[in-house]
Amino acid sequence: VGASISFSNDWRASWAELFVNNRLDILAQKLVEDTYWKIEDFSTYMQVRQLILTALSQHDSKPSLLHGDLWAGNFLFTEDGQPALIDPAPLYGDREFDLGITTVFGGFTEEFYQAYQESYPLKEGYSKRMHFYRLYYLMVHLDKFGQSYKQAVADEMQAILQVR
Repeated sequence: VGASISFSNDWRASWAELFVNNRLDILAQKLVEDTYWKIEDFSTYMQVRQLILTALSQHDSKPSLLHGDLWAGNFLFTEDGQPALIDPAPLYGDREFDLGITTVFGGFTEEFYQAYQESYPLKEGYSKRMHFYRLYYLMVHLDKFGQSYKQAVADEMQAILQVR
């Protein structure tokens, strides 16, 4: 199982630069180094990378403070019923990032997403961009937990290639 990985949260000129260069590229390199990926996997990633860069360059993203690891195991309710977030990996980035992560392992209801959309509507094309953030989270899990996530990463890359 891969060693822990860390990412720079230094300010970047764009969300695309931070997400692709400082997150996905670092993960991709680590997956190759740790032999989770072969050259074919990296080649597919490079195709996906270009699609992500193109899509994000056309997306008007405003920096938001993000949880960074928002899944059902990282929220709870206090004794008085108030929601609370735990175990953050904070960064500034596109708000869709956290939402994309919530879709990987489930635990969030359809009502959650509907309420979010009503309160703070997502921009056109968000369902396509959700795949980018799912890919990231699955790549982290491949690096951290090993081969059991390899197929999920490959499937997510194929989904991105097919959505175009």
